[in-house]
Amino acid sequence: VTFDTGELDPGTHECNIIINDGSDYETVIPVTLNVTSSESDDNIIPLTTKLIGNYPNPFNPAVAGRSTTTTIDFSLKEPCNVQLDVYNIKGEKVVTLIDNLLNTAYHSVTWAGQDQNGKSVSSGVYFYKLKAGKYTSIKKMLLMK
Repeated sequence: VTFDTGELDPGTHECNIIINDGSDYETVIPVTLNVTSSESDDNIIPLTTKLIGNYPNPFNPAVAGRSTTTTIDFSLKEPCNVQLDVYNIKGEKVVTLIDNLLNTAYHSVTWAGQDQNGKSVSSGVYFYKLKAGKYTSIKKMLLMK
């Protein structure tokens, strides 16, 4: 779920998210928004931490000067330490793509099918694992040469 704050002036805003399950019951969630600017797409605030996925999948690695990568997207609902690793089918870590404190936002990271030393890896199934605070998720991708 996203909330576009582009129409709001900078400052603190209080609002409610109302969830209606189709019956007479509603859940009201109070939300405080801190808008620092209304001039960019950076004001789209993710309401969940989520590993969204990668695109394209399957993908082809760099070939003869032409670089084809896959992009891994995820969202963070709050600033936290983030680790994004790629593993091979044997469960061995291939590369760490991120190991940093990141801010609340939608994030994208690219992988060109290379290991920690910059060496191209073989075709096959790979897994990427996102750890963000208490959140952990693993998804699968296919590299085809």
